[in-house]
Amino acid sequence: EIVNQIKKMCDLTLLFDGWMDIFSNSIYAFLLHKFEDINKIINIENFFSNQHIANNLFVTIENLLKNVSVDFNNIIAEVTDSSSVMA
Repeated sequence: EIVNQIKKMCDLTLLFDGWMDIFSNSIYAFLLHKFEDINKIINIENFFSNQHIANNLFVTIENLLKNVSVDFNNIIAEVTDSSSVMA
C-alpha cells in the first residue's frame, strides 16, 4: 500500500541520516517527504559490510527508489544534517 501511494507522488524530498557505532558500523535511515506533511520511511540500511562513501550511498538510494517505484525526476531535493554523512 505504501509503494502504491509513493509511486503516484512527485516533488518529493529524500531525507537521510546515518549513525555509526564504536566499531565503525553504520546504519542509515531513508525517508521520503512531501510538502503536505506526508512522510514515509522507505528503508533502514545497514552498511556493516559496505563503506558509507558517496558512491555506495548513491547506489543504495538508486535501488531504494526503484523498490518503491519512484523516479529520480520526482525527487526535488536531498537533505541530510551534515557532510560527514556523505564521507
